[in-house]
Amino acid sequence: KESGIVTGFAFFGGTLCGVVASNNACDAGKIGFLGAKKAADLISFCDRFGISVLTLVDSEGLCDCACPKCVARLASAYANATVAKVTAVVGKAYGAGFTLLGSKSLGADLEIAIESAVISVMSPESAVAFIMNDQITAEKSRADVEAEWCEKYASATCAAEKGDIDDIVEESTIRARICSALYMLASKADGIPERKYARTPL
Repeated sequence: KESGIVTGFAFFGGTLCGVVASNNACDAGKIGFLGAKKAADLISFCDRFGISVLTLVDSEGLCDCACPKCVARLASAYANATVAKVTAVVGKAYGAGFTLLGSKSLGADLEIAIESAVISVMSPESAVAFIMNDQITAEKSRADVEAEWCEKYASATCAAEKGDIDDIVEESTIRARICSALYMLASKADGIPERKYARTPL
């Protein structure tokens, strides 16, 4: 099965970085066993050679095939990496999809989000079903209540107010902001990358 997590390397403003990106077109970008393993391996590799890590988040959380071991390994890879870590929420970030993918709680140096990002502990559909189902009336549809939830509790502004993200940027400027962030944090990976420790078998 194709993974909802894509990994690779890219240059941003002349800075090489490892990229972990959730692919919302595949299983809503959910984190599964394969995706968690790929992401953890890449982050550990980058940390060994002093390469910055960029995380692009558009994920609706964990998929059914996720296991505690792979989730713990991914969280540990982010938390233990000492290289520059920049995270950008470019779509949805629900629950574990937000926490596990380069969140500030796992040591991200900078986390930004586009204005239309939806950041929540659960999907709006689930939140309304569990918490606000009684507010659905003949005059107020489920879609209206879900939109209200997104505006009040799951907006990028709300996340910024709580300190979960550092800044909100326009979608058209996000690449420039990523480049400037990586440049600003370049001192964390200064000089020619050197292997920091032995690489374990993959």
